[in-house]
Amino acid sequence: MILYLSITALILSVLIAYNNHKNNKNSFWLTSYLFVLCIYSLLHYFLFEGHSVFSIAVLFKHFSPLFYIPGALLFLYVKGTLKKEWNFSKHDLWHFIPAIIGFINIAPYYFIPFEEKYRIAEKIFAYSNFSDVRSTALIYPFYISAFIRSVLFSAYVLACISLLYNCWKKHAGKKNEENRTTQFNWLLFLVSNAVLLAICFNFLTIDVYTNEIVNKVYVNNYLFTVIAGLTFSLIPAVIIFFPKVLYGITKYECKSGNNEKTKNTLSDKSLYLLGARIVEYFENDKPYLNKSFSLDDLANHLDVPKHQLYACLKTCLNKKFTQLRTSYRIEYAKKLLLESDLDSKTLQGVWMESGFSSKTNFFTTFKEETGLTPTEYILLENNIQ
Repeated sequence: MILYLSITALILSVLIAYNNHKNNKNSFWLTSYLFVLCIYSLLHYFLFEGHSVFSIAVLFKHFSPLFYIPGALLFLYVKGTLKKEWNFSKHDLWHFIPAIIGFINIAPYYFIPFEEKYRIAEKIFAYSNFSDVRSTALIYPFYISAFIRSVLFSAYVLACISLLYNCWKKHAGKKNEENRTTQFNWLLFLVSNAVLLAICFNFLTIDVYTNEIVNKVYVNNYLFTVIAGLTFSLIPAVIIFFPKVLYGITKYECKSGNNEKTKNTLSDKSLYLLGARIVEYFENDKPYLNKSFSLDDLANHLDVPKHQLYACLKTCLNKKFTQLRTSYRIEYAKKLLLESDLDSKTLQGVWMESGFSSKTNFFTTFKEETGLTPTEYILLENNIQ
């Protein structure tokens, strides 16, 4: 059963990355987290339940450095999702130092001929007592690495709990949008799932240290092995029955109307409400007059993820952020032009007050949007009036 669950989870993790990589780069961390868990479960299956010596030879030790980082990957996903941004800095590289050390620790194993690895796999497959299976390492033995991996995963899970608690405390009492509630619930499930896995990993690690006999029958019937398997199976199950995760947390549907102009009918009411909030903010606060105003600023002010803004702007307002910002700046500039005299000093004040970064940018953009230069626009409007 765990074999099919692992393969299913692998496929789903690829689909998550494919469907979310443009709108939400943090899905990379989720995909990586699921990938590591899948490799771990596959290794467990072939060591304790499967009958493929070749698979043991392929999986055994080669991927073990990855087992140091599932907690870090989950933490980066939760942090990035809650902050509504992808922000991987050089300081985040510290999270991967344990994996690098783990790789160095077993580096000689990568240079062993595959025939020798296959013979090792045959011994592992035939061995009745896994507590006696030991392998050489450069820095520390395997049972130390098992302890380190368990502690690291538990520590990162606690850090994720702290992030979720701080987020909940910050937004307690506020009326959240549906998408934000969905997003938080998904993270809550994922972290709760990780809590159970951490508990199981810790008990399994302790058992390896304290039990003299660790054979296939014992491991397969161990209570925490069963709980870990059931807990892991919940992830692909929830993803399948929770399509917003698989196809994007803010996935929406559009239908074509039969009016004179094609209109988008939003199935997600919250997406429409977000569009109204964007327009209201632009109309009332005029943030576009600040030449450094960006999508990040909009996301921070509205307290929504950028990928939700992408979806809303594209579907509800039919514009990219830069197009929306430019259109408001041009309209504001038109108003100023009709209130001003025709001299270069006044024109300079117009483009500066309208939020443009330079005179060249203002004239070029104005020409592209209206088909006229600012001077031609003023003359035309005055003649019409």
